[in-house]
Amino acid sequence: MNKPCSLEKKKGFWKWAAAAAVGTVLAFSLAGCGGSQTQPSSGAASAASAPTKVVIGTTGTLAKWTQTVQGGSGVEGYDVDVWNEIAKRNHWDIEWKVAEFQALFGMLDNGQLTTIANEITTNPQRLEKYKFTDTYAWDSYVFVTKPDYDGSRGMESFKGKKVAVEAATNPRLTLEKANEEMNLGISIGYLDGQATLLPAVSNGQYDAAFMIKSAAYIGIHDLKYDLKAWESQYKKLPICYPFRKTEKDDQIREAVNKTLDEMHKDGTLKKLSEKWFGEDMTLEPKE
Repeated sequence: MNKPCSLEKKKGFWKWAAAAAVGTVLAFSLAGCGGSQTQPSSGAASAASAPTKVVIGTTGTLAKWTQTVQGGSGVEGYDVDVWNEIAKRNHWDIEWKVAEFQALFGMLDNGQLTTIANEITTNPQRLEKYKFTDTYAWDSYVFVTKPDYDGSRGMESFKGKKVAVEAATNPRLTLEKANEEMNLGISIGYLDGQATLLPAVSNGQYDAAFMIKSAAYIGIHDLKYDLKAWESQYKKLPICYPFRKTEKDDQIREAVNKTLDEMHKDGTLKKLSEKWFGEDMTLEPKE
């Protein structure tokens, strides 16, 4: 099983995804078992005394991970499929609550949520406050450029270049830190919204955009931007689920870990990742 976490058509598509959860808190109930005859996993025994209902928070705007179904009838994506399988194997019921990202951790703190599924990684502040599951997927940071640009040397390939990043995001903080640590002299442009990044590279306004790999690949492969992604070779992002530090939450988290381990070993996580991303996001990337 993966080691535990230790860190942290075109515009219309992005606008649809971003607008899906603005100013709303919607609850979507999904049956985790519903009378299935599937035998419970070894994780079920650990969760025998835990509540049968698990409430999961997300923004509903992360394409492929947890995106709002067009028409607003619920959420779908990799995380939804993963949690449906976890619930099925443990005979749990799950409920999804969709809210803006700024509200999710507050909802977790006050008990409205059991956990958050929103491509969450860790940082020192979160590790002090929460316990995290084992890593169930990996992501990384990439530079997106025009096809004829050579970004094979990672961060070093962009010394002195103009690079766009979405404001008020982890990619922004990561790029700023790398720029300072490695003395890259990158001229950083702060853009409002992920949907603006790839067009800014396509039209030549910036040499590159710095963003999460899974988001970049959606733009390139699904939205058909004539661009190329290069690994930054700087940071890996272990993705995991946060829980409060309580005895009850520990029971659920331990059951989730056991089930994720089974899903990793029997190929379920890989199969679901390939379904949504076209590749195995459960493999740890190389830096």
